[in-house]
Amino acid sequence: MKHFNGLLARPALQICRVRSLMHASRSPKPLLQISIKGNLHMNKIAMMVTTKMLSTTTSAATEKEADGDGANEMKRASFSFFLQLLPALMKYKDIHGNLNIPYRYSISSDDEKWSDLKAMIPPEGIPLGELASGIRLNNDYLKYKKSLEEIGFEYDFRKDYVYSTLLPTMRKYKEIHGHINIPINYRIPFDDPHNWPPYFQNFDLGAQKFNFLHGRTPLALKEVLKAEVGMDFEMTETRFEEEILPLLQLYFDIHGDLAIFGSFKVPRDDPRWGVYGGVKLGDIVENIRRNGYCSDFQDKLEGSLTGFKIDVLKEVILPVLQRYKQIHGHLHVPRNFKIPVDDEKWQGIEGLNKSHMKSVRLQATCNNIRVHGKFQEFHGELQKLDFCFDNEKSKLMESTLPATKIYKEIFGDSEIPKDFVVPKDDPRWEGFASYKLGLEASKLKEMEKGKRKSLRSN
Repeated sequence: MKHFNGLLARPALQICRVRSLMHASRSPKPLLQISIKGNLHMNKIAMMVTTKMLSTTTSAATEKEADGDGANEMKRASFSFFLQLLPALMKYKDIHGNLNIPYRYSISSDDEKWSDLKAMIPPEGIPLGELASGIRLNNDYLKYKKSLEEIGFEYDFRKDYVYSTLLPTMRKYKEIHGHINIPINYRIPFDDPHNWPPYFQNFDLGAQKFNFLHGRTPLALKEVLKAEVGMDFEMTETRFEEEILPLLQLYFDIHGDLAIFGSFKVPRDDPRWGVYGGVKLGDIVENIRRNGYCSDFQDKLEGSLTGFKIDVLKEVILPVLQRYKQIHGHLHVPRNFKIPVDDEKWQGIEGLNKSHMKSVRLQATCNNIRVHGKFQEFHGELQKLDFCFDNEKSKLMESTLPATKIYKEIFGDSEIPKDFVVPKDDPRWEGFASYKLGLEASKLKEMEKGKRKSLRSN
């Protein structure tokens, strides 16, 4: 690698070289004719070395999934990081003054603003917004973090979403209408290209404003939205009665209970929900439970909605964990575990019905407690249940060993190739899709070898 003059190891120097490539000529040259240190052969090798697949799919668990109508699955694309993606990001910043790239923003090969990079843009264009989102999701790109931070790339999903999408669309709405009293079902129109570029058209601005207004928006971003567009976050009795209560009542009317957990999002294609499609009701409920949102109206909340549980850990999760341990003798909950609500062993938990238990993603909740420090005030209660706070041990017991058992049932042995990844669409692997079983199994083998070696040396 020393012959490359630090091409991969020295990101700051590489950025300078990328800048020189971008501005070397007003008329574009074929990419491989732009030579580093005047050496065409070395440039070809460098391109092969630095090329990396950037393949992601949009996910309901990500902030970018809120953009538009759920977004189609992201198309796979292959780009050289230093010779295509990084120059594209830098050029975007040159044009716009920032790297707040809307999720649907795409570079067109016939856009004059991008003419000096035309040689590197394929005919179908570059989906730069999707690729930027993919960088945040894909840990393989952590190696380029210094290069990206040096040009001002934002890794925080929610912050990027505010600056790239929510703020510009709310500013434009305010410019057109003179206010930001946006109807909850408002979508940016297709037929007004003068005001709305293609990458914002059909964006459900009303629902997304509602989500940020009532959800777990960080205080710093609230201050930005207040200052920039005058967004008012004060919870009044009128707002509570007109915006929060009707939404919770509608959930009850549809589901027959109020067992609402953090991941629930109102479906866009269910007419029973009327104007509320796209609202992240689970996030709003978590804000009520965890952050004291609507605390001034708690009596009204519990009085109007029988069965609404404020303290979900104490009233739902702890009783479920207690029952799991009673049945299994431990709290190592496999990734694919679902509460068998019709099993008589799971019946009779005081205060809980089947709907409450169906809504509990028990393994994900355990993982949130371990990895993200959720429910710290109840760690003492969890310790009494011998809850495992060791992430590596729990990964072994809850993921690697159960997945290895499934592998053996399917293939007849436990000789798992190191590159084996659980397929996404095989029902036999329910709960383990995309799990890197080969890698985790190889780590386990290395640990066992190390233990045996240590024992022999002793």
